[in-house]
Amino acid sequence: MMTIFRVLASTAAAQWGIVLVLAAAHPARAQSAAAQAEAMFREGRGLLAAGRFSEACAAFELSQKLEPAISTLLNLGLCREKNGQLATAWSVFLEAERSSRDASDTATQKMHRVALDRANRIEPRVSSLRIDVPAESQLEGLEVTRDGAMIPPEMWHRAFPIDGGQYTIAARAPGSSEWTTEVTIRADHDSAAVEVPRLQPLIPVPPVNTQGDPAASESSSAITSLRTSRTPANGVGTVRTAADTPVAHVPPLRARAPALAGGAVLLYLGRRGSSIAPALTAQRGHRLEIAPTFDSAAAGFVIRGTL
Repeated sequence: MMTIFRVLASTAAAQWGIVLVLAAAHPARAQSAAAQAEAMFREGRGLLAAGRFSEACAAFELSQKLEPAISTLLNLGLCREKNGQLATAWSVFLEAERSSRDASDTATQKMHRVALDRANRIEPRVSSLRIDVPAESQLEGLEVTRDGAMIPPEMWHRAFPIDGGQYTIAARAPGSSEWTTEVTIRADHDSAAVEVPRLQPLIPVPPVNTQGDPAASESSSAITSLRTSRTPANGVGTVRTAADTPVAHVPPLRARAPALAGGAVLLYLGRRGSSIAPALTAQRGHRLEIAPTFDSAAAGFVIRGTL
């Protein structure tokens, strides 16, 4: 089956001596993927020429996924380099170099040389990050992550290439508190190292238990046994609280507050020798006596008289 090659060149690619070669797919079931890959490739070239590097990289990546090609890898590497992602660009050029290493045709051999040259030029500029985990920090089940991605123990204590940016380094282990830190890497020829400390053990919070606490038990018992006795129908009786009745019969504090406050005021005035209370008694023609009462279990006041 005959294979058709097309040579495509863009201004940005020509600056690096990149010749873009596209191979047509088999005309049977791969025509749709090939057409889509071609469309995305052309869109990437236009975005790259317009300086919209992030969008151009996305278009080249999709084109490469639909139909892998060395020319697409070279343009993707150039796009990543323009976008300041030197580590990613270096890896893309290396992939293009490996994929074209055994090529026999002239066009692919030329692209191989371009890929190798670009990879060698970028390599000294690539930034790196090293994560150190001392022996005393290597707890059982320890996991170290970078922006949520697991870093295997084989990568500890090794400087690996990384694009510039801000990263979150985290460590966690069973029974220990999580540790995190932020590190910022410059895009061009930077290096940084992060050391993971020994994680602090989690401090368990004991459950609240009042069974062994006499004060808490007494308080709970008193709360659940309050009752207020009602005044007899003849108007003479006592208002008190006692420890022999369920709490369900206790009036709300809002209902008892006026009576308590009134009793306190009358008691105060009585002690001060005020004439207000006798005056009220004279006007209404009845006698009303209020006296406080206290015991070990409750407090209140006694009301005597008729209304």
